[in-house]
Amino acid sequence: MPTTKSLTIQNERNLQRAIKYILNPEKTMGQTLTSGYKINYVNNADFEMKLTRKMARLVLGQSNKKSDQEVVARHIIQSFDPNDNLTPEEIHEIGRQTVLELTGGNHEFVIATHVDQGHYHNHIIFNATSSVDLKKFRWQKGTTNLLRNISDKIADYHGAMILDAPKRTSHAKYEKYKRENNYRQILKERLDFLLRHSINFEDFKQKAHALNIQVDELHKSKDYGQVINYQLTDFPQQRPARDYTLNKKSRKYSFDKLVERFENNHIEGVYHVEQIKQAFQDEHQKIEQEPDLEFVIQPWQIEKDTMNAIYVRVEYGRYEEGVIKIPDYKLDKLEDGSYKAYFKNKDSFYFINDEANKSKFLKGAVLSKILSGESGTILQRKNSAIQNVREMVAALNLISERQVNGEKAVEVLGQKFMDDVEQIKQALQNLDAHILKQNEQLKYENPTEENKLKIKALQLERKDLQAQYQKVIKKMKTYDAGQDIMNEKIHENVQTADKDMQI
Repeated sequence: MPTTKSLTIQNERNLQRAIKYILNPEKTMGQTLTSGYKINYVNNADFEMKLTRKMARLVLGQSNKKSDQEVVARHIIQSFDPNDNLTPEEIHEIGRQTVLELTGGNHEFVIATHVDQGHYHNHIIFNATSSVDLKKFRWQKGTTNLLRNISDKIADYHGAMILDAPKRTSHAKYEKYKRENNYRQILKERLDFLLRHSINFEDFKQKAHALNIQVDELHKSKDYGQVINYQLTDFPQQRPARDYTLNKKSRKYSFDKLVERFENNHIEGVYHVEQIKQAFQDEHQKIEQEPDLEFVIQPWQIEKDTMNAIYVRVEYGRYEEGVIKIPDYKLDKLEDGSYKAYFKNKDSFYFINDEANKSKFLKGAVLSKILSGESGTILQRKNSAIQNVREMVAALNLISERQVNGEKAVEVLGQKFMDDVEQIKQALQNLDAHILKQNEQLKYENPTEENKLKIKALQLERKDLQAQYQKVIKKMKTYDAGQDIMNEKIHENVQTADKDMQI
């Protein structure tokens, strides 16, 4: 898997230098391994990006005052292992797809693949200002991890052959690893239970001892004052965990927060110290059985099989199609070449985009229904009744809202949603293309006040269309959920009828 590194580029002078460096003909086989996106001429990329930023300031009414501290672009370095056995052209394409997915295809960029060292690597520089909505790209806390995940996903898909060798890990190995190493999660589960079932600090300490937690409150920290050390006595925890390392945001395991929480508990609503261990075990077992989904993925459903994941092509809701990565720790390979999949309802699985769209994903509950339905295998659920009730109520409310009835009502409603989705989706694509074309024309000249107003109006139209799209998608998902539940009920009734006939 490639390694990724991201850098900020501040001020236009540094941007010019960075682009000149990455486009060096000696490093890029005479610039044959360079390309641009929304850029007319790669060697002029810094100037074109500058014009986009200038137009954004004028249209959005921002100050024209330049700052040496302004982030004007982002620089991504994507390095590959020589053992990956990838060509420079393949590596270049992996970089292009990576930045397209990261930015949603809305930002200008240049990419250069360097081959002058012992390993091939991509240099990608993209404009911090969007060419479509003219807003700045927000590099947030989780963006670095997002970049790495996107890079790994695309590189794995494009760079690995179908292998018969054992996978790097599996669901069984992953669960064993979590049990043996994830002491923080185990510790917090026990502490959260004690927060609800303690009436004062001494009561808390006694019950913590019963759950094999050593509590030492006689510590001080320079930054945090009085702190509590927690250590599991039945788990290979090498050193105590301080309260602020378990929860930095609110420090809910600190002495003051504990006392504050205990004041809200009533003695009749908590377990006695002699009951606490069994009560926790009962609750923990219940949590372990929360909606999990188990099913089999057949070999013919797998588009690509790598050491790290399998990739499946899915059609979602009859209006979306794409390849989705399912990582190895969600799978156990069976003897016949199929895979047993283990999903949580809220798991997120991301598409490998064929187009320059923002990252799309499916939840585990949805993806499992699609794949198990295609393969004809039984989807095994755990405690899914509550979720089904919620989905069915939402679906019935939706049908009532649309005032449809009759045998074909549900089918007609579904077709209406599909038509709405396609219509809005096409309108968004057309509008974005129009906005981009207009912005490209105007960035080479100072926009008039009339042009500024036109751009602002187009942006408002775009925002409204996006809101409409999200509403329809939400209702379409509710419709699909209701349909799935009703189909399951029909299947159950058929099976029951067959059994009765046999009797």
